[in-house]
Amino acid sequence: MVTEETTGWQGIGELLDDWMRLDATIARSNHAEGRSFNPLPWLKIGETMHSRILGDFLDPQGSHGQGAIFLMPFLEELGVPEPQAGIWHVTVETGRVDILIWRNEPRRSAVIIENKAKDAVDQLNQIYRYWHHEVFLWDPAAWPMGNPMAIEERRRDFHVVYLPTGKDKGPAAHSMERPQGMEKANPWDRVPLKCTIMPLADLMELWERESVGKVPPTNHRLNAFIGLYQELWKK
Repeated sequence: MVTEETTGWQGIGELLDDWMRLDATIARSNHAEGRSFNPLPWLKIGETMHSRILGDFLDPQGSHGQGAIFLMPFLEELGVPEPQAGIWHVTVETGRVDILIWRNEPRRSAVIIENKAKDAVDQLNQIYRYWHHEVFLWDPAAWPMGNPMAIEERRRDFHVVYLPTGKDKGPAAHSMERPQGMEKANPWDRVPLKCTIMPLADLMELWERESVGKVPPTNHRLNAFIGLYQELWKK
């Protein structure tokens, strides 16, 4: 190893030796376990495809065949009441919402997910438009102005989640504001919901902690894909 007394070409040579030994260790690990192999970054997956992947994980009827093991921790993290009750539906890229999760019973609930896997900028009044079309118009009477108790109850059942790649990115101020000319259609000048910022790395950690261990070890295909996909968002 290089010491304080080591200088010049001798020090550089020892550094190169250390690096080559480490590189050989990594190569052996990759040969035995494939730890360096992940083709997903080469595919240049677009934001829409990421939404489809995340939506499939969240869907209890998703192709993964694991029921609600990915959805339940997500809903519990948000504090949705009675998340295991009722039938949850998941739509992707419908009505321009990246991912929408909703149920009718035992209480109407919905989660609007804005996926920012590619860190795209918000469109003008984007989240407000989603909330207006997918939530407010569902039952306008459920959003009375001047009734804070009723709105606080709605905030338990309805959520907006922003999925950026890092903790320092949130929705633009205008995204939560009402578009001009929409005053007659909706009295709220801002979305009356809190926006939860959940970086994709945090979502992956949540699933790794609460969900991945529940996938049968014999399901090699799903376990392998989960591992590769999680690597895309590692902190």
